[in-house]
Amino acid sequence: MLRTLLVIAAAGGVLPIVPKMPNGKYDYKTLTAKLKEIKGAPDNAAETKANFSADASVPYDIVVATLDAMRITEEGKILFPDVAFAAGIL
Repeated sequence: MLRTLLVIAAAGGVLPIVPKMPNGKYDYKTLTAKLKEIKGAPDNAAETKANFSADASVPYDIVVATLDAMRITEEGKILFPDVAFAAGIL
């Protein structure tokens, strides 16, 4: 069964989830917006690393779209270009 949300977590805790949109697709724009917000904090401005974890049931296209949403904004602003991918149980 596929997860119905994206979860953002950091050393400070877990942020509000990013649920799927009403059409059933993942909301990559909201994911990017939340990561842009995190990157905008003075303590995070120089951070380039992020971790991404998904289990084996997540389709490849969703993995790629999520990684893309984590790396760069639609405007081309770099977010977290050094994404470490780990397959695992969520």
